Amino acid sequence: MLRFVEHGHGVQMLAVADDGVAVDTPEDLVRADAILQSLRT
Repeated sequence: MLRFVEHGHGVQMLAVADDGVAVDTPEDLVRADAILQSLRT
């Protein structure tokens, strides 16, 4: 999104009712994978 702003493009945002899952470490990836697996079953 920052590339759009840097090149002069406008960006609109809106609030959503979702916490999301940050994946910044290998441990986060394991947690995110477990969440995805639980959604598939």
